[in-house]
Amino acid sequence: MAVAETAGRPEVVQRLKAAVAARERERRRRERAVILAGRVLIVVGLLTSWEALSGRVLDPFFVSSPSRIARAFVDLLLHHELLVHAQYTTIETLAGFAIGSAAGIALAFLLTSLGRLYEMTEPILVALYGIPRTALAPLFIMWFGIGITSKIVIAALFVFFVVFMNTVAGIRGTSPQMVDLVRLMGASGGDVLVKVVLPSALPYILTALRIVVPTAMIGAIVGEFISAQRGLGFLISRSTFEFSTHAAFAGIFALMVVVVVMNAAIGAVERPLMRWRPQQRISGNGG
Repeated sequence: MAVAETAGRPEVVQRLKAAVAARERERRRRERAVILAGRVLIVVGLLTSWEALSGRVLDPFFVSSPSRIARAFVDLLLHHELLVHAQYTTIETLAGFAIGSAAGIALAFLLTSLGRLYEMTEPILVALYGIPRTALAPLFIMWFGIGITSKIVIAALFVFFVVFMNTVAGIRGTSPQMVDLVRLMGASGGDVLVKVVLPSALPYILTALRIVVPTAMIGAIVGEFISAQRGLGFLISRSTFEFSTHAAFAGIFALMVVVVVMNAAIGAVERPLMRWRPQQRISGNGG
């Protein structure tokens, strides 16, 4: 009876929907606050334990301490040394990320649109994917020199295969029934690509882009470790040769900051693009 009465009153239904939406927003806000508080507590707990154990249980020569690392970080920052090295590593990472991602997405769409060509090249691509990129890094240094170009190429190579494989998986996951339905409605090949295939592959692509942010950084750092005169990898390598553990940790901390900022930027791009997807709640009971 109550349902029948409510069904006849659109304004009541709208109020109920607004109340449910408000309650859902409040639940998400509380969840984000709990997660943020948990992260802060974990970091504070780890740093406090590290500081307490350094010099008492752990040898500070090898592990330093958070307070000494913080002083080294500020010192490097005030002398602009950290910013100069971080600038080079960030440029290498961003350029490698952009080039590797664009190449991976473009080649995935190209090869999957030419079905037989993809079937022919798939074993070759899988074999190339199996080669450790670190083993190829010295060759790129030899081919492109010790400047910034070789680091960008190495970072792009680290990124390319992950983005390519994920994009192919997304394209192949497109519903054939949906493609047939859109074609029956008179859609062109371009319409199918833009309105069906691309939205289907987009979650895979964005997930890959989020994954490869630290991967691009690893590629740039590997190149800087092998041969470089600038960059955070060079700073860390030089600090370890000088037995300056706190400076090496300061460089590692700077790397973490750069990765977190880039990951947040990807998240900011991802949210509006994925607004059409329903939010999935992660629960511990598997529900």
